[in-house]
Amino acid sequence: MEFRRRRFLRLTAAAVAGLSASPLAWAQDYPTRAVTIVVPFTPGGSTDIIARMLAQRLEQRLGKSFVVENRPGAGTIIGATAVAKTAPDGYVLLMAPSSTMAVNVTLYKKLPYDPPTDFIPLAGLARVPFVLLVNPSLPVHSLLELIAYAKARPGQLSFASVGPGVPHHLYAELLMSTAGIAMTHVPYKGSAPALNDVVAGHIPLMFCDFAPAVGMLRAGKVRPLGVTTRTRVPAFPDIPPIAEAGLPAFGA
Repeated sequence: MEFRRRRFLRLTAAAVAGLSASPLAWAQDYPTRAVTIVVPFTPGGSTDIIARMLAQRLEQRLGKSFVVENRPGAGTIIGATAVAKTAPDGYVLLMAPSSTMAVNVTLYKKLPYDPPTDFIPLAGLARVPFVLLVNPSLPVHSLLELIAYAKARPGQLSFASVGPGVPHHLYAELLMSTAGIAMTHVPYKGSAPALNDVVAGHIPLMFCDFAPAVGMLRAGKVRPLGVTTRTRVPAFPDIPPIAEAGLPAFGA
């Protein structure tokens, strides 16, 4: 069963990546029913958006339904564990960010899933830039102003994330350690609810993946201070990289 599963998933990986593969006789009728793609976050974030784009393309290519199911919580552990415990027949797939497969292993002494044995990687799909956002009511207009503001108020600023160990959280930890500031972590189950609370002023700032933040940025409902990439994001060339905005040691 495991050998057939591996061969099947490699064939599926080739289709997703746009590569070619010799068809296997036993896999020619796949899928015969709906396939579920589990996203370990709430709807509206980059992982969810990419999964829905992928599901649409796979439906068109393979002729069966690919359904996205959101299973958020515990820094992607809930969704990953649910997929790890399903039958290894290719009908439940996981949209896994780096935190699921690499970071969580370093953060937890014991996980309810084991990345090397419970999953087979299919394809890398996207690299997602992040942007540091603050609510416009916060009296800072640059990264250096934010650092100075936080240093004068150690532990008083809160930042939103999508759970422990995910990039939203780790970028903030990197900012704190690099700049020598202290802030309070407030975890959510997805980018959209976290961003909504930043826009509403309940949380002053967060590192957010770009996809859910685009509308808020263009409407001026959040203020960007920097991007995590080393170069500027083409769609928003006026936002400087954090390393360029005054924190050159920020090496995300």
